[in-house]
Amino acid sequence: MSLLIKRSRALLLPLGVVLLLLLTSSRTDGGGVRVRSWTAMGNSFTLHSVTDFWWGLWGMAATHRDSDYVHVLHRLITEQQQYEPELGIANIVQFEYSHASQTVRASTVNNLRGDEQLVVLRIGECAGSLATYTTDLERLVDSLRERAPEAVVVITGTFWPHYERNACQRAAALSRHCVWVPLDVLYGNDTHSSLDTQVMGDDGEWHLIKDGGSVAQSVALHANNLGHRRIAQAIFDSLQAFYARPDGVESLRTESWEVVRTEYFDLHGRALPGRPAKGLCIRRVTYRDGRWESFKEVR
Repeated sequence: MSLLIKRSRALLLPLGVVLLLLLTSSRTDGGGVRVRSWTAMGNSFTLHSVTDFWWGLWGMAATHRDSDYVHVLHRLITEQQQYEPELGIANIVQFEYSHASQTVRASTVNNLRGDEQLVVLRIGECAGSLATYTTDLERLVDSLRERAPEAVVVITGTFWPHYERNACQRAAALSRHCVWVPLDVLYGNDTHSSLDTQVMGDDGEWHLIKDGGSVAQSVALHANNLGHRRIAQAIFDSLQAFYARPDGVESLRTESWEVVRTEYFDLHGRALPGRPAKGLCIRRVTYRDGRWESFKEVR
């Protein structure tokens, strides 16, 4: 099933944290984010149909349409450039399930209008076999650019920590000169939903996530309103840095990238007192200019 929404109006409240940027791509004008048209593509975090376990046509598990990351990001872009761009939203989870399929790739690309100046791929949580995932994602980016030649392409990491999927997506982003935005460090008890969360459905009624039956627990692991705001802010901050970069500069790693603090977290986002002697952890480094990025480590 493919879901596609096209619209140009959104009311949102921007809020969140500054995440990282790892940028290697095309021309910019040095004037901040400037887009006339953009499309967000992803899985249930981006758009989900109305079912017996989800009650609104927007990203899980935001309590209202205007609270999901797509609409928050749309508001941030609109406020930055002082005019509202055209917005398209597409559920492309079928690509994650069957990313090697040429037919699925073509169907995914057809969600674009062709005039986009920005395409955000907020994907990964549902990616199947990873043997060809990097290559398949590279081919998707190539096809998206054929359809929308002016588009800057953003690839995010996964909200749920998953080293292998994020490694594949980061590799594809770097090889195809996309804006790369990791997200797994955002995942934590304060940024995912709960079974007791209430959602205002398209029917105008409040619904409890726990009333969603056997899949309610999975729904509750999606980002809550805070998580969605932080996802949007992470993408926006990386785009701001990208668009502000002088033309021809191939790297933003200057002396401002001097590391001033290193922190460690478990896979649930909880702070650790130091580097663990063994096991998996997330290492977050903060640079002198306030930017930070995260890496998953195995000890």
